[in-house]
Amino acid sequence: MLPLDPELSYLLTSQNMHRGEFMHSENMTPYCNKKSMIFVIRLMFNFWKLLFQIVVRHIDKDDSERPLKLWLSIHLFLDMLYMILLVINVPHLIGNSRVLTEFSQNSFHKFALKVQASLYIFWVLVGFALYWRCENCYEENFVQTFTVLLLEILGFFNLILPMLAIFGICVLLPTTLLLMEIAEDKSWIENKDRKSFNLETVSFIKNGNTGDHSCSICAIDYEENDKIIILPCNIRHFFHEKCINKWLSITPKCPVCRARVLS
Repeated sequence: MLPLDPELSYLLTSQNMHRGEFMHSENMTPYCNKKSMIFVIRLMFNFWKLLFQIVVRHIDKDDSERPLKLWLSIHLFLDMLYMILLVINVPHLIGNSRVLTEFSQNSFHKFALKVQASLYIFWVLVGFALYWRCENCYEENFVQTFTVLLLEILGFFNLILPMLAIFGICVLLPTTLLLMEIAEDKSWIENKDRKSFNLETVSFIKNGNTGDHSCSICAIDYEENDKIIILPCNIRHFFHEKCINKWLSITPKCPVCRARVLS
């Protein structure tokens, strides 16, 4: 076997590497696009939020050291910090600037995001307490007070959104699936044709039928030569003829495995 030329070997290796990178990038494109879209929405939302706070500070000429003014100043600082951490993550998404990309992926950047999120949650709760303890705030400074209220609403929305997502997954999704199943069974009851069951009735033989020796519907043991119906989903799933006929008049699914046995 002739040795492969080093230059040719290098070219083949490079082509394979580029082909592998291209295929990987193709597979990751939908995920990256979705991730980038969410990131852009967060970035734009934070940008307009920051701009709004800066404009309010410029309009508000109150020089007094009121608690709400201090709260707004620290809230602005936390939003600016979050904006910086988001901007640092931009090179990682577009694949440029190796130094910033490595920084955005390291543990310090992730730790900084967690610290900022924790401080933000704490500060939203502090603002909630300050707002409701302030009696004459609207008369003293309407702009500041209304800004605090608006930022509190946005802050609580950010806090509640993950909880709503968890609630939706844990409660609403199973409930929706259950309602869909109930609706399907209700439709079956309304449109059923009792003559369309067409399931063969056989006699129970203790040594011949493999499965439970008691009916899962009525919980009564089978007697020799009892009339039973074996469902097509599994030969071990058989029931008294009267029991299964009543069952199938309510739902077309097997009482044991929930498989649909009638069309």
